[in-house]
Amino acid sequence: MATYAEIISKNIKYVTNEKGQETEAIISLKTPLMKAFFEDIKDLLLIQDRVNDDRVDFFEATDKILTKK
Repeated sequence: MATYAEIISKNIKYVTNEKGQETEAIISLKTPLMKAFFEDIKDLLLIQDRVNDDRVDFFEATDKILTKK
């Protein structure tokens, strides 16, 4: 069975310029593992962006939402 690193490596292709330098990456999301992997990266980046957001008490927030209806 292939490792995660092998699967990821097989699903990333690089575009090079005339000097042979990698300038772009094309990532295939056709396999469920690749799709899940990049969704996880996106989620981690969003979490990192929001780490300093103001905290909200869960019960207070749900009470406000439920009483608006």
